[in-house]
Amino acid sequence: MAKYLKFLYVMTLFISLILVAKSAGTFIECKTDADCPKSRVDGVAWKCTNYGCQLFLVMPWIV
Repeated sequence: MAKYLKFLYVMTLFISLILVAKSAGTFIECKTDADCPKSRVDGVAWKCTNYGCQLFLVMPWIV
């Protein structure tokens, strides 16, 4: 009985961690690139694609 309760407890924790991690990646709606947040890191930029903000790598040395 104790093993069953421990297994149930571990599974509950595992499933809750997955649900929290999944909800952390929220969807940011946008119509233009100006609606997306500004990146604080050089080399990456937020772009609006399919009415949602996505993070892209920017390689200025290639352009």
